[in-house]
Amino acid sequence: MDRFFFEPFSSSLSSAETLDDNEDHELIADIQQYYDIICRTVEIAFISHHPNPLEVMWVNPHTLIRQFEEPLEYGERNTVTMSATLGDEYVVVDTETLEDIVSYTVEFDAFIVIGEMEDPGKPRRVRDWIEGAHHSEWERHGNVKRSFTPLGFHLGRLPDDVWGSIQAFYYNNEDHKAREEFEEAYINWWEAPPYVIVPPMELKQHWQDQILPLVEKWTGVELESTDIYGMRRYEKGARLLSHVDREETHAASLIINVAQHDATDPWPVEVYDHA
Repeated sequence: MDRFFFEPFSSSLSSAETLDDNEDHELIADIQQYYDIICRTVEIAFISHHPNPLEVMWVNPHTLIRQFEEPLEYGERNTVTMSATLGDEYVVVDTETLEDIVSYTVEFDAFIVIGEMEDPGKPRRVRDWIEGAHHSEWERHGNVKRSFTPLGFHLGRLPDDVWGSIQAFYYNNEDHKAREEFEEAYINWWEAPPYVIVPPMELKQHWQDQILPLVEKWTGVELESTDIYGMRRYEKGARLLSHVDREETHAASLIINVAQHDATDPWPVEVYDHA
């Protein structure tokens, strides 16, 4: 808005103008801080299936000098998550050959996969192994002594903002999948490898914070958030055995069907309820 000041009151209005200017500067600083922290700041996660140890380097946009950020070792358990600013450039370097393995410019919350996991091969005596796992899970379900709801499961709807956030992350990262390091019998990984898309830590925490009240309302008890694995992608030919979730961490849990593509047959979820 334009301001007009009359000369006879220039002395007093000068103070008022200075006050207004200070308030404007503070407002601009607040807006800039909000823009930098809320609008421009995202999270990125790196997972390595590269044979050698790696280092993640940030590239200064003004000097182009590389700054060390994090070491990156092989495997899912060594996934590195960090905050980043939209437009930042990162380079991942092989510490043994000093070769640049990946150069990445930040565009959104991202899961960046480096290299491909080696095929672990097919296990021996598969049929006996699967039957043993199925029997073990059926025995384990007897360890669960307390139930929270009459039926034991419920079909619900996520809040639109949470669903939108999950969909946006999946849309941006659906091609950034990593083969899951899975060696149990519950998934036929030797025939149809499962893949994971792992959301960064703060994004996962945001989803948990929004979903927790829904589950508490359903169970009628106060709950503690324990874990959110990420998005597991099953491809054609995949199979998931009936199983019992971990008793120590999964008193109540959710399955979210994020997306389905080109399914020739329905893939129902089989639930053994309390009835």
